[in-house]
Parts: sequence; C-alpha cells; structure tokens
Amino acid sequence: LSESITGRAGFSVSLIGERDLRRKLEGLRRIDEAKVLRFAIRDAAKPVAADAKAAVPVLTGALRRSIKIRSKAKRTSERPKPIAIAIIAGYDLPRPYAGAIEYGARGRPAKPFLRPAADRAAPGFIGAVTRGIRRALERFHL
Repeated sequence: LSESITGRAGFSVSLIGERDLRRKLEGLRRIDEAKVLRFAIRDAAKPVAADAKAAVPVLTGALRRSIKIRSKAKRTSERPKPIAIAIIAGYDLPRPYAGAIEYGARGRPAKPFLRPAADRAAPGFIGAVTRGIRRALERFHL
C-alpha cells in the first residue's frame, strides 16, 4: 500500500506500508498503556508490601526480606491489558513456610500478615492506582 500526499508548498510524503505503520503505532500505544498500568499498580502495591513486611513474624528475617511485588501484563488483545499483580512471600526461600505462617499448620496458629495488609489497603487502592497513573504519565512523558 502506498499513498502520496502533496502539500501546498509542493512537497509530497509517501507512506509505504501504511497498514503496517498503523499497526506498529497501535502496538506502541499498547506497550505504553501496559507500562503505565504496571507502574501504577506496582506503585500502589508498595505500601501493602511494606505493611506486610512490618506485620510478618520475624525469627531470622528471611521471610520479611522475601516479600516482593511481582507484576506482569497478560498477553491479550483486550484493552486495557489486564495486569496481574502479586505480593509474594517466601517464594525464593529454601524451605517455603510463608503459607504455614499466614494460614497456620499442624497445631500452629495462623499469624496472618499478607491478607490483613491487603485488607487495610483495599479502601484506598483505586485512588492509589489513579495517583500512580498520573505519576507514570509524567515520568514516561506520555
């Protein structure tokens, strides 16, 4: 596909492969959108992770250090792209025991730290994501 546009001053611009160019531009917008949403949601999740770190029972500190935020944009044509976000604990420990502490195990009472942190953050989470979107748009100059 080729299209030629002639301006008043006599210049002309030819667009070769206009459909491909439009697809690439559209793809760029999707990437920017996913980047902004991922940044905003991760930003909003930081206080939740900090709260969980403050609330986790500590013996050696390994579980506290293992609390991290993970996010990933799902591969789909949906717009906006769904973003999966998780605050994980104990994933990289040699002996995973975060679940046993959070939910209890064999005569050991539960000492929840992740769920209460998420519950405390829930009322203001949408507002935090909105503020994160604004910060991301400024940061990425979009």
